[in-house]
Amino acid sequence: MEDASPQQILARLRTVVDGYNLLFVSGAMGKIKSGEELQRARHRLLDLMLDYLPAEVADRTTVVFDAPKRGREEVVSESYHGRIRVLFADQHAEADDLIEEIIRNHPQPRRLTVVSGDQRLRRAARRRRADDVDSESWWTQLEARVPSEGETDRRDSEKGDLDQDDTDWFQLFTE
Repeated sequence: MEDASPQQILARLRTVVDGYNLLFVSGAMGKIKSGEELQRARHRLLDLMLDYLPAEVADRTTVVFDAPKRGREEVVSESYHGRIRVLFADQHAEADDLIEEIIRNHPQPRRLTVVSGDQRLRRAARRRRADDVDSESWWTQLEARVPSEGETDRRDSEKGDLDQDDTDWFQLFTE
């Protein structure tokens, strides 16, 4: 996807997640005393998402975080954590502003799901007729979808045929 234009990347996007909002709900946050601990918490969340999401859904998911306001932490605006696209809102006052921009610019907002507990973002999604899902509800659904012992680790799996369970899950988050 690295060679794709910004418009192509946006058109593929089906789920945009308010990163810190989900981080608090997921329990991956723990006690944070430093920027390094916060970075580890973000990675824990993204690892869990990779474990829980079918590969086809992870490929079309973007998680947006606020950019660090102080400290020496170098921030890359856009990266990938496995199959999940990660954005830091370094050119915006906060992640919510970037998420609203994504909602506003998405070419097919009815195919977009916005995951956040923030009412401002949920209203923005509804204005564009995108689906809006509360972070806590979405996380609960993800946890219920823990891969069984017989399934391969999704972080290492390649794209392939979807089984019926994955197809149902994919349809839940992409329609």
